[in-house]
Amino acid sequence: MTVTLNLLAPSAAASAAFEARSGTRYVSDAYGVINAVALGDIVDLINSGCVPLGQAGVRNNYAGTTAPTTSNDSTQDYGIGSRWLDTTNKLEYICVDATATAAVWITALTSTKATQGPVLKQGANGLCGTFTLNGATPVTVSNTNVAITDAIIISLNTVGGTVGVQPHIATITAATGFTVVGTASDTSVYNYAILKNAA
Repeated sequence: MTVTLNLLAPSAAASAAFEARSGTRYVSDAYGVINAVALGDIVDLINSGCVPLGQAGVRNNYAGTTAPTTSNDSTQDYGIGSRWLDTTNKLEYICVDATATAAVWITALTSTKATQGPVLKQGANGLCGTFTLNGATPVTVSNTNVAITDAIIISLNTVGGTVGVQPHIATITAATGFTVVGTASDTSVYNYAILKNAA
């Protein structure tokens, strides 16, 4: 098996040419990506200002204007490790499953300012969101990105009813969601953030 790597040309320049000491000439594509650089040539291109991107043979999108969907999958040459930049919302996504019509993309932690902290994607497969307690029964929060080993942080967003003890996680069902138990009469809106276990 031949080991190769994709690199990004300096300033993501399109059609930029680079020649390695091996004599191989590489040219960046319309997005500034140089595909399938041979292992022996990588250092030469890095010394020319190129930046390593990741696994060769998979597609990346560095000019997206929206988040990727489940349809951005293996049928479009995306694969595990593919990267997608949403230039509109300044977010980066990484593909963790490229199954046809069921691709899974997670948000890479990004930040626009050093003091801002991480920016997390919201939604049913994101790392953060909100839920509203109903003052009576446990509330189910749907999130396909949650795992049994995750930590879930809860904070108050908007007061509703009578706020009591901080809500807590009752159950977690991997790739489905979690349930939250609150105090009777608490109908407040709460934020949640999922912290992934690196193990």
